[in-house]
Amino acid sequence: MIKLSPKKWLIVGLVILILGYLSSGSAEASQSQATISFKESIAPTQVVLTLFDQRTQAPLAYALFELRNDQNTLIFSKLQTNNQGKIILKKLPYDAYTFIEIQPPFGYVSSRNTLHFTLTSKEPSLSLKMYNQKSPSSKTNPSLPQVGGHSFILYFFVGCVSLSASIFLLMIKNKNRKKRG
Repeated sequence: MIKLSPKKWLIVGLVILILGYLSSGSAEASQSQATISFKESIAPTQVVLTLFDQRTQAPLAYALFELRNDQNTLIFSKLQTNNQGKIILKKLPYDAYTFIEIQPPFGYVSSRNTLHFTLTSKEPSLSLKMYNQKSPSSKTNPSLPQVGGHSFILYFFVGCVSLSASIFLLMIKNKNRKKRG
């Protein structure tokens, strides 16, 4: 067993908690910004959705979308626009789909939160545009990033156990000092 002083156990616990928090959000962000392709589809389709500021025409990053098919089955949740305001989907099967904006970028409101489109052999590639407008209120509450997942729970549990152990050891040490002195 590793012998550490109570202060060092406290530091170890805090480091584990911080690492758990940092690791929980970064993996999700990189996955949600990737170009997504269906391997099992032989349809040479491509859909590019670009989100713009309605007034300035600047691309908007960090908006979250869902993609549903015409039977309202969820295909993707949490598709995130990249730094160019784009979501790129390749090799989707021919079908009718709907993009649903579930969270606009901070400081914006969705002008139109759904966009319907159909991929066919005659129209396999589409370039779609959506527009958001600035929020009328400058005091919009920011959305907090989503945290959680297995790694966060594990780091949180280990950090709490480490912190509890260090506090317990400090209490025992102080109790022994009082008995001696």
